[in-house]
Amino acid sequence: AYDVDMNKRIAAGDTIEILETQDTPDAKPELLYVSLTLSGTKRQLYRFATADGTVDFYDPDGETGKRFLNRRPLEGGGTLRSRFGYRIHPIFHTRKLHTGVDLAARTGTPIYAAGDGTIEYYRWQSGYGNKIEIKHVNGFETDYAHMSRYEPGIDVGTRVRQGQVIGYVGETGYATGPHLHFEMKINGNLVDPLSVKLPRENTMPPQFQAQFAQTVAQINELMTRDAEPISVAAAD
Repeated sequence: AYDVDMNKRIAAGDTIEILETQDTPDAKPELLYVSLTLSGTKRQLYRFATADGTVDFYDPDGETGKRFLNRRPLEGGGTLRSRFGYRIHPIFHTRKLHTGVDLAARTGTPIYAAGDGTIEYYRWQSGYGNKIEIKHVNGFETDYAHMSRYEPGIDVGTRVRQGQVIGYVGETGYATGPHLHFEMKINGNLVDPLSVKLPRENTMPPQFQAQFAQTVAQINELMTRDAEPISVAAAD
């Protein structure tokens, strides 16, 4: 969900491959590998456990699939209604810069903190309605607007974790329907949340890279073996 629009319709040629351990009476199957191909772009993640017992999924370059910030921080990801950039404002009918992205969802849909950080703004703001601003490390800031209500216990100075519920979708302020208006800034400069390059949260420690490369080679060899394909959808 950090790299892929999970609401995008699949098309002919899109594929998903998974590799799991065998199901036994003593243990349920564990996911070892997943590959997703959408619109000709292939993404791969390999399960790897470091010596301290930490388990994560890494791409072939040893970077985790998890991003520093989530680009669509609400339950289900919402439906993209308006992108970042200049547009004709739906209420004022003038050409204005749309400073974020609008993600439509039902009123009351949970909104998450896009990343770890501290809440710096928590109140009504003209046009934005109920709004929250979160300051993250390295000069990043994310803003969330038009909320129907806030999550109890949230206030200025509250430390939040990525994925923590901070509020709920609404249409307060200038809005034509329930949605999350989501903004992202880097060192005070507005950027497109859907296209700006974001750092990965974690990278494979150097001391495990050789072992990880061996794991990748073993899984790739297994995936070249013949398997029965399962058709999950048909394209018109």
